[in-house]
Amino acid sequence: MLVVEERGGRGEGSPHARDVPSGQADLYELHFLEVSPFVSRIVAVDPKMTQQGHQRNVSLNMSSPRFRRFGDQLRRVELESPTGGKTLSQLSVAERSSLLRSGREPLNSAFVLEQWTRAQMEQGFKDSHGNWEMEEGDIVIVADSDEIPLRHFLAALQYCEVPSFKMVNLMLDQGMEHTLACRGAVVPLRSQVYEYFMDCPTKQPIWMRPNVALARCLMNGEMDFEDVRTSSRHRTSPPRKVAARHLHNVGMSLQDLGGTNRHRHE
Repeated sequence: MLVVEERGGRGEGSPHARDVPSGQADLYELHFLEVSPFVSRIVAVDPKMTQQGHQRNVSLNMSSPRFRRFGDQLRRVELESPTGGKTLSQLSVAERSSLLRSGREPLNSAFVLEQWTRAQMEQGFKDSHGNWEMEEGDIVIVADSDEIPLRHFLAALQYCEVPSFKMVNLMLDQGMEHTLACRGAVVPLRSQVYEYFMDCPTKQPIWMRPNVALARCLMNGEMDFEDVRTSSRHRTSPPRKVAARHLHNVGMSLQDLGGTNRHRHE
């Protein structure tokens, strides 16, 4: 079983922000400690640009003991900006289109760079020759840093077969076309949302992330890591029980929160 860890909106800040909030590294460490006993690899995508294309410092200091403790289990994918230093608002229509994957449409004009970033997650699961380093029966979890699967759910994935994944495997084994067979290859998790503090859970958990995917459909090219996050074509029903925690704005300073809110209103 594999976990992908992708940077979310935390630390985006205002267009003039250049530093990653100090709480981001703490959140990464908390996430890694929670999931590391149950997964074979943790991939952290650490871009040098925000979702709007502004310069940002990376979140992970891989020489720090807090991250060095995970050894080879933790792999960081450090991404240079594909825009040549331009922000998203400065890109032409053609430049925005060049960021899209073949056959994919943008969610909207503001998410083009974020979609590109998520698609790069696969780098953490391939060797230097571009060969996959996972097996078809593996499970991949695509999550933002503040979306942490519960330990009992991760343990269950090690011993129980996801019903929809069993059906996908059966159809693929029978030679069904990938586009049809891989419907149901992604399971969204029902997350309990916490706002600002761990003792402030929301009344109704309605956050349907992170997303669990069957590696086989990623490896056969039917979908990619960005599809796991956003495409409804491959998605099946979420579990009825809460299976993850979404620590929304938890551990952020007032300054960090102010920067995030400024960004959202620009």
